[in-house]
Amino acid sequence: MDYTYVYDYDSVQNLYLSQTINLNQHQLHRDFYILSQRLGDYSIVHGMYEEDLVWFNYTTSATHTLLSPFLATPYVVLSIDSSSSGLTNIIPFLSTASPTSIGIQLSAPYSGTVRYRAVHATTYPTVVRNFPHSTSVFLTVSAGSASVTSASVFTASYAALPLSSASSWFFTPFDSSGTEDMDLHIFTGSVGLLSSSGDLSTVVNTGTINFILFQ
Repeated sequence: MDYTYVYDYDSVQNLYLSQTINLNQHQLHRDFYILSQRLGDYSIVHGMYEEDLVWFNYTTSATHTLLSPFLATPYVVLSIDSSSSGLTNIIPFLSTASPTSIGIQLSAPYSGTVRYRAVHATTYPTVVRNFPHSTSVFLTVSAGSASVTSASVFTASYAALPLSSASSWFFTPFDSSGTEDMDLHIFTGSVGLLSSSGDLSTVVNTGTINFILFQ
């Protein structure tokens, strides 16, 4: 009897890597593994992840082509890069997102870099490689989006991470309707195992809050 299993995902070639073995010719061992200092959990599938910088030269918008196309539109979060000191009042927000590119808007002209993190998986939580700069590093993430309609608060619900609560998290406004000014601050409360809530600095008619949580 033949058995095919998927053991990795190659984001450069945009395909899943698999191996077929004949169970009649192999002796199976139920061994316990630890991968990257995390308990091996084969119910968690590998997803696609990309993290990189977008440069701004005293501008307020940019369109960035993703380094590797995603299978579907990823969840994307943004942050002013930590090396850009003294600019915590700049708000980055997402204007467009597709499997191949993202649009970034800023609350004011800015010279420096914005870091984006993008993830897609069919099931969360998922294990991903830190592409393209640290492909030997594995991350366990959960992600999603929260719709906001005529409100200044939001609630984000997500699949629980396997070992504990999140160690870091990012929330980003997204003009998903294409008609909303999402230049706003997000004030998050406590981040729980399954959900978190937050306040927005202004009322949003129709928009989205993207989020990614890391373990």
